Amino acid sequence: TLGVVDLCVSQSQRSRGLPGRLLAEVTALARSCGMAFIVLFADDDRLYARNGWARVTNRCSWVRIDEHVTLGLARHADTGAMMVKALGEHAWPDGEVDLLGHLF
Repeated sequence: TLGVVDLCVSQSQRSRGLPGRLLAEVTALARSCGMAFIVLFADDDRLYARNGWARVTNRCSWVRIDEHVTLGLARHADTGAMMVKALGEHAWPDGEVDLLGHLF
């Protein structure tokens, strides 16, 4: 699984289709590396839904970090922001998603 963090486009470059092209490049890279899924978290899902991502409602756990200080373990029944793009035949699993490994 590949994760996307902080897709940003400067104000002067908006309305040129750049975010969609960036997501297409990320998708191509993930496929070339044999990834089964791409995961991201988004409050506004419009761009990602247009580019093949879907909301999922898995329970998640992760390490809470703020200003380089570990605050502890976080767990949520549904973050309300998790989105997944399947790159092959596998279906995204139900159940808890453990994000306690390396940051992506």
